[in-house]
Amino acid sequence: MKTYHNRLPDLAMGILEGNRNPDFIRAYAGIIEQATPIDIVVAVGIMAGVGKSMDELKRTVSRLINLLYVPLSGNKRAAMRAIPFIGIMMEENREMEKRMDRIRLDVRAINDAVGRGEPAEVMKNALLSRIIELEAFGNHYLLKENVLFPYLEKVWPEHRCLSLWT
Repeated sequence: MKTYHNRLPDLAMGILEGNRNPDFIRAYAGIIEQATPIDIVVAVGIMAGVGKSMDELKRTVSRLINLLYVPLSGNKRAAMRAIPFIGIMMEENREMEKRMDRIRLDVRAINDAVGRGEPAEVMKNALLSRIIELEAFGNHYLLKENVLFPYLEKVWPEHRCLSLWT
C-alpha cells in the first residue's frame, strides 16, 4: 500500500497525463488536504524526470498548485519566518499577492465598464500605475533566483526540480 508521501506524485503524474476526471481528483482528497510545499517539490522532481516538455510541466505544476492552494496557504511556517531573510521574503510574497489581487480587481472593473460601453480611461491609468509599482519587486525576484534557489538546490540536491522555478 502506498503511503501519503509517495501518492502525491501519482496525482501529479495523472494530471500531467491529462486526467481531469473529477473522480480521479476526489480519490486524492486526503492527499490534497495534507499537502505541504516539500511534497510539491518531490512530485515536480519526479515529473521532471519523465521527459515531458517544459510547457507540459509548467501547466501541470500550475494545476497542481491550484488544487493544493488551500492546504498550502494554511501551512504555517513559523520556524521559517523566524529566519530574517526568509521572513522578509515571505512578507514580500504576501505584499505582492495583495497588489496582484488589486490588479485583478482593476482588470475586472475595466472589462465590466467596457462591456457596458462606459469609458474606462481613468481606470486604465490607475491600473497602469499599479503595474508600474510592481517594478519595486524586481529585487525580490533577483534574490530568489540568485540567492534562495541556489541555496535550496545546494542543501536539497535530490530536489533537482528547484531549477525549474529559477
